[in-house]
Amino acid sequence: PLWRGPGGRGGRGGGGGGRGGGTQGEQPQGPQIPPDRANWDTPYIISPHSPTRLYWATQYVYRSEDRGDSWTRISPDLSRNLDPFNIPIMGKVWPRDSVALNTSTTPLSNVVSLDESPLLAGLLYAGTDDGLLQITEDDGKNWRKVEDFPGVPKWTYVSDVAPSPRDADTVFVSFNNWQRGDFKPYIVKSTDRGKTWTNISSNLPPKHDV
Repeated sequence: PLWRGPGGRGGRGGGGGGRGGGTQGEQPQGPQIPPDRANWDTPYIISPHSPTRLYWATQYVYRSEDRGDSWTRISPDLSRNLDPFNIPIMGKVWPRDSVALNTSTTPLSNVVSLDESPLLAGLLYAGTDDGLLQITEDDGKNWRKVEDFPGVPKWTYVSDVAPSPRDADTVFVSFNNWQRGDFKPYIVKSTDRGKTWTNISSNLPPKHDV
C-alpha cells in the first residue's frame, strides 16, 4: 500500500498493529498486550511541532518519530474497556452465540478523537467512544482522565477535540449522543487544560432541526 500503519499492516489498525514494525512471524516477547481495538475512523495526526512525528490511536496512543517506520506506545488503555457482549441491544443482552452478534460493528471502547496543542508540544487530548477525555501534558508520560462534563450525558461519544491555536490552556470538545436517540449538540470549553469545563452549546439547534 501507499501508506502504512503501526506494524506495517496497511493502516487499518486491527489485530496487533503498533508494535514497532515487527515481522508477522515474530514471536511476542515479555508480557502480552491486549490486541488493538481500532475504530473505523481511528485518528491519525501529524504533530504541528515536527513533520516526522505521527500519532495514531486504538485504545492506546502510539507515537512515531520517523514518519511511521517505527512506533512507541505512549499510553495505557485510555477507554472504559467495555465488553460489547454485555451492552443491551434493543433492550436486551443477547446470547454470545446469536447470529452475527457484534460482527458488523466497529470495536467498542477506543480512541476516536485525538489532537495535539499547536502551541505546546506534548500536550495531547484523546477522546473515546465511551465518554472519556484523556489528557497528557508530557507526551504520554502521565495521563489525566475526565469523564464528567457539565450538561453532557455520561458515556457520550467524544466526537472531536480542538486545542486552541491562540491559548495553550484552552481546548474545545464536542460530543455525539446519536446512538441513544439524542440529537442535541454538546460542546464544552476548558481554559485550564481540562481541569474545569463550561458548556457552550447555548442555543444551537438539534441535528434534526438544522
